[in-house]
Amino acid sequence: MNRHTIRQLAAGLAMAFVAAAGHAADAEAVSRARAVFIKAVAGDGGAVKTASEQFKQLHDGEPDHVLLRAFWGTCLTLQGREAYMPWNKMRFVEDGLSQIDKALGQLTPEKDAELLGGISVGMETRLVAASTFLKLPDLFRRFDAGKRVVEEAFRNPAFAALPPYLQGRFHYQAAMVAKQEKRRADEIASLQRAVEMDPQGPDVAEAKARLKALKS
Repeated sequence: MNRHTIRQLAAGLAMAFVAAAGHAADAEAVSRARAVFIKAVAGDGGAVKTASEQFKQLHDGEPDHVLLRAFWGTCLTLQGREAYMPWNKMRFVEDGLSQIDKALGQLTPEKDAELLGGISVGMETRLVAASTFLKLPDLFRRFDAGKRVVEEAFRNPAFAALPPYLQGRFHYQAAMVAKQEKRRADEIASLQRAVEMDPQGPDVAEAKARLKALKS
């Protein structure tokens, strides 16, 4: 192999690396968008617009990234929550659920092993999906899907490697399932686990209030 060929190969590899890096999800950008997203989920209407803009941009930049697709899908459902007209509410929610379903359909063991900001892409995708499904009104018939995602997450080998606070958020979702199914003891156990593992989490205030009501 002559020097010219070697230089061409090196240049090609360098360009390929730059292209790949350009399409990789930006962990810091996702972290910033996630912080706004949490406020949006909690009911901040202004944060819905900001989170939607941020995750749309991230998703557009890497449309096949399962976690970005799931976040974008949930942002659409939140836009549905904020929409005024009933037909707009339905359209946004249905479009969002379609994106989340696609994200779940793309999950593989490789996605569970893939990390973004030190967190399993596949597992966080499941958390976003379950959190969304279990908050929807009954008319969307997503409770069984949310329950299934939570159960699959607990069985997944990648669950044990999650940071404790994310494990706690899955336990909170399990408590929501138990509440719906009127399994009081299981709900209490899951809420206690959620509070212990994620003491500063976005669901802690609700979890503590619910525990107080269940124990009174």
